[in-house]
Order: sequence, then C-alpha cells, then structure tokens
Amino acid sequence: MKQLFYIALFLLLGNTAMAQPEHAKKERIHAIKIGYLTDRLNLSPREAEGFWPVYNAYEREFMSVRKQYRKKYMDANNGHLSPGEAHRFIDEDIEYREKMLELRKKYKQQFLKVITATKLAELYQAEADFKEMLIRRLDHHREGDHHGRPARR
Repeated sequence: MKQLFYIALFLLLGNTAMAQPEHAKKERIHAIKIGYLTDRLNLSPREAEGFWPVYNAYEREFMSVRKQYRKKYMDANNGHLSPGEAHRFIDEDIEYREKMLELRKKYKQQFLKVITATKLAELYQAEADFKEMLIRRLDHHREGDHHGRPARR
C-alpha cells in the first residue's frame, strides 16, 4: 500500500519535476527517496539520529565514485572503442565495481553501529526498489514523450 503511495507521489510530482531544471529535479527525487527510505526502514528517533549522517556520507562517496566513472566513460558504449581502449575500459570498470564494493564494506560497519542488520538489509533492498521505481517512472514519462525520442528499453 505504501509503495502505491510513492508511485502516486512520483506521478504527481514527476510531471512538474520533468519541466524543472536538472538540479531541481535531482533535489525533488532525493527528497522523495529520503521519504521512501524513512518509511521503509521505520527508524526510531534514536536510530534516525545516527543513521542519516552515516547514510549521507555513504551517499556522497557513492555518488562521487559514480560521477567520476560516468564522466570518464560516457561514450564508452558508443561502439567505437579500439581494442586497447576496450581493454582499458574493462579493467577500469572492474576497478569501479571494486571501489563500490569497498564502500559498501566500509559503511556496513558504520551502519551496523546505528541500525540492526535486518534494517541494513532492508536499506539495500529499499534502495534497489526505489531505483527500479524511478526507472519505471522515467520510462513511463519517455513513452509519453511526443518529441520523437524512443522509450528506454
């Protein structure tokens, strides 16, 4: 039932968010994500007090690593890589995934100081569910796009 609430919230806010500048869209999506995670994790006030600073640090590091990777390889999937570039891309993609895994390991210990293992597992699932919900919403928006752009497949 609560997931339906967030889908409705996306639909309601999504249309106005799509017309906003990129920064405003990201802030709105982030605010919805915070609400979604808060609801899914059902944190006590004490847990929330310890959780959010750790989560914010985790998210900043995660986004920083991701942004560096994406900036470096935005056109890597254009099919025009030389064999040498492809090998380098493969190696650096593995390094990127290792960095992301190391971040998860690093923050696992910090999270477990403020929330239970059950809630940490729920956090990981909630993040995946939120991402999937966001992708579905963006796909839905693109399908309704009348500018000739194909929907994401």
